[in-house]
Amino acid sequence: MPIRRTRPALVVVERDEVLRSALTFAFELEGYCVSGYCDGPTALAGALGPDACIILDHNAPHMSWSEFLDRLPAERKQSPRAVLIASRPSPDTRKRAQAAGVEIVEKPLLGDALSRAVYRLLIA
Repeated sequence: MPIRRTRPALVVVERDEVLRSALTFAFELEGYCVSGYCDGPTALAGALGPDACIILDHNAPHMSWSEFLDRLPAERKQSPRAVLIASRPSPDTRKRAQAAGVEIVEKPLLGDALSRAVYRLLIA
């Protein structure tokens, strides 16, 4: 019987539809199973699996990134497996992200920094 391998799950929460589509496409090419959402409440209402890695827009509408992480199911809060994408994050944002165990990747998304951050979360 062949071994069945599942693709790693990735959730992209990004308000910009073009960027969300581009990230979805790029990570699907890398072999991920990607679900894209325009905001936090929609993502939380979706099928957010327990092992999914989350790419979270710093300025997503309707819910702050820290509120989104606070609303994760209890079993996810200890290790949110999330990457925050942000343009010019403030020192306070950096401090709160570090305290939450969330890596920040700065926009513009150049090179493979985001891919490497997601990979580090998945192998941790």
